Amino acid sequence: MHLSLLTLGHLIATGFGAGRAAHAPGSWGSLQAFVVWCGIEFYSGGLTVSLRVTLAIGISLLGVWAAAVSLGNPSRNRAQHAKAHDPGDIVIDEWAGMWWALLPTTIEEPLSIFSALLLFRLFDIIKPWPVRHFEKLPRGWGIVADDVVAGMIAALVISLVLFSS
Repeated sequence: MHLSLLTLGHLIATGFGAGRAAHAPGSWGSLQAFVVWCGIEFYSGGLTVSLRVTLAIGISLLGVWAAAVSLGNPSRNRAQHAKAHDPGDIVIDEWAGMWWALLPTTIEEPLSIFSALLLFRLFDIIKPWPVRHFEKLPRGWGIVADDVVAGMIAALVISLVLFSS
């Protein structure tokens, strides 16, 4: 693989450095994804459902690629390789999960947006069934899929609350 693709994949996987945070890199990556989504939502004047889903699928697929590339990066140290199933510095999975969690929200409902952030982090950290099951997938798929499922569960909870109110 060409060195520049390796570097680009690693940069994307680590959230352009957010994954290098000394404490809670997953939370920093989630916050980063949250801010970017809100910026897109605000400056676009509101995203259609189809564009929201396209963005969530796109970031998920990009995440699988970037996570797999980052795992294969020869600059990773032995400690990172020991935790290779889901290294803490890879935060593109938080981006994917966060963007799935934000699907049912709108910028006009700030409570729903902040609920998405909190619920996604909760489900990503506690990993209820079936989230933990998806971690077992190989390489980039396992890194990203559990967060996508955590995001989908958060989106489902938010949708049920919004629908019932």
